[in-house]
Amino acid sequence: MNQVHALIIEDKQDNAILFRDVLLLANCQVDNARDGLEALDWLKSHESPQLILLDMNIPHLNGLEVYRYIRQQTRFDITQIIAATANIPLAEQLKKELLTGDLIMHKPVNIMEILKIAEGIANQMSIN
Repeated sequence: MNQVHALIIEDKQDNAILFRDVLLLANCQVDNARDGLEALDWLKSHESPQLILLDMNIPHLNGLEVYRYIRQQTRFDITQIIAATANIPLAEQLKKELLTGDLIMHKPVNIMEILKIAEGIANQMSIN
């Protein structure tokens, strides 16, 4: 199985650690950004990850602004985004812009679903 490169964009350390631990179970290479500006810096200076876990309520630039930036860049076309939020109005706003393959998960997120998605991406990578 190929290794999935995942980026976690999450400001709460407990959530970031939980997401990291789940992704490590799926044998992912994991990086982390703690806010919207750090996420943009990371995205501009690294290769495209296959998976992004994006908290919608992050400092400096919110998750919706980060999502829009990512989706304007063609180099992220194969990147799947899981947007995690407890903010229902923000989730409803994102739902209008969500691309096929991207998901919104309401917090608390289903950790097993994240694990299955990461494993599915790895399986797809080994087919291609």
